[in-house]
Amino acid sequence: EALSPRYAVVVANPPYMGGKGMNGRLGAWAKENYPKSKSDLFAMFIERNLDMAVTGGAVAMITMQSWMFLSSFEALRGRILNQHTILSMAHLGARAFDSIGGEVVSTTAFVLENTHKPNYRGAFLRLVDGNSEAEKMAMMAKAVERSR
Repeated sequence: EALSPRYAVVVANPPYMGGKGMNGRLGAWAKENYPKSKSDLFAMFIERNLDMAVTGGAVAMITMQSWMFLSSFEALRGRILNQHTILSMAHLGARAFDSIGGEVVSTTAFVLENTHKPNYRGAFLRLVDGNSEAEKMAMMAKAVERSR
C-alpha cells in the first residue's frame, strides 16, 4: 500500500512508443500488464494514471489522438466509457504545438473522472481545423464564450 499511492489529480503528457519500438522484454510486460493499451506506451499511461487516481479523482492528459479511433485501442475506449467519465475533451488534431512542425503529431487533451457517470454530459471541442497554437486557442476561447 505504501508503494502504491493514490492521488486526487494525475496530470501527464506521456511519452510515445509504439509496440514496434519496444524491445522484447517491454513488449511482453505490456501485453501482460496492460492488454487493453499495449499498442503504445502513451495509452498504457492512460490506464496507469486512472489506476493511480482515487475514486472520484481526475486524470488530465494530452496524448496522441489515435486511441480515439484505432481498433487496437477498442478495449481501452471500452474501459474509459464503461468505468470512467469524460469530463472534457479538446480534439486538437495536428499543429497543436508550433514547436512541432506540420502534421507530425495529432493530439487530444482530456480530463477523465475516476467514476462512472453514464448520464454526465461532458464538454467537447473539435479544434482540428486550426492551423497553429494561436488559431486553436482563439477557437477554444470563442467556444467557451458562446457557452456562457
